[in-house]
Amino acid sequence: MDEPANLFEGILGVGFDVNSQINFQFQQTLGSDQGTTTLSKILSQNNMLNSFDIQLSRLDDVGNQNKGMLFIGSHDGNFSRIADQPQLLQTSTGIWSIALDSMKVNGKSFQFNASTVPGVPSGKISTLMDSGTSLALLPPAAIDFIYRSIPGSVLHSTSSSADYQWLVPCTGTTNVSFTYG
Repeated sequence: MDEPANLFEGILGVGFDVNSQINFQFQQTLGSDQGTTTLSKILSQNNMLNSFDIQLSRLDDVGNQNKGMLFIGSHDGNFSRIADQPQLLQTSTGIWSIALDSMKVNGKSFQFNASTVPGVPSGKISTLMDSGTSLALLPPAAIDFIYRSIPGSVLHSTSSSADYQWLVPCTGTTNVSFTYG
């Protein structure tokens, strides 16, 4: 028997209940919201909590492990200045999204077209802040701007938009920076 695609999604449970497939299945099957996200359950237990910090574990370029962490309602002492940073407004309902102020590649600014998301200022775009993906979902012009900066990179394209991809040398690098707030 085939399993339904995307029956369960998410890694950590910090998304919104409105997008939770698990919660949706509970509501459809049992008529209850017992499938609410982990973060939603924690926050509902203590109304004073209003923040969470995530740092994902990863190996750096030379193989050293950087440990991950999750703080709910407080901040890691190593990042105490986080609480002093501007509070950025959510740009879309039901997802963690904020406006991207600028993108630079090797110090050169990229100019985004007007956002199609209501309330996002001209020259900025709404960006998804997702702990569960390594994908950078950017407009094609921004993707081209990044990959054209990598020496030896080549655009491989056929008539199918699904076959649009950049070929990048294994040693190819570039410096991309995103500015928020």
